Amino acid sequence: MSQQNQKLIDELKTYALDLMSDWSTSRSRQKSFILNYMANGFSNAAEAAKEAGFSEKSAHTTAHKMLGGSEKFLHIPPVVEKLKLAFDERQTELSILSNLEIEQFWADVVRGKIKDVKLVGVGEGEQVVKEVPADLSIRLNAADKAARSKGMYQTNIDITQRNIDIKVGDWDADED
Repeated sequence: MSQQNQKLIDELKTYALDLMSDWSTSRSRQKSFILNYMANGFSNAAEAAKEAGFSEKSAHTTAHKMLGGSEKFLHIPPVVEKLKLAFDERQTELSILSNLEIEQFWADVVRGKIKDVKLVGVGEGEQVVKEVPADLSIRLNAADKAARSKGMYQTNIDITQRNIDIKVGDWDADED
């Protein structure tokens, strides 16, 4: 599991436990099922049921009943639905690059920390793929983007405020 997904699961665990806080202790395996299902990205309910302590033979059927909200498990689908929604929203938030991440990338390119991949001839018409330092044009482009993002190319513009007096002639409302 990626570090980003682990962070996401850790954040949502508190929310999940809060959603299930009024459940009786007899539902501890159901709570465990939901936490395990969330931990695997809502992708394998049968595995989550096994990890929650349900038998291997009945894990698939039990997971299906819990997610389907059969009579005994009506309380589970609303919680799973809320968690899936929160999971998807937070996953989207975490996938978006921050300004700092973008600036760090540009800085790494300018400093030559980011490598490029090129085909390099090794003789007799053969080529191999090798990591090479980024071309100067790529590094200059990254430096330009970093400078623009910091407003280094802004031109100072002097805008003076002018007052315009508008005079309205005397008129009497009774004349209408």
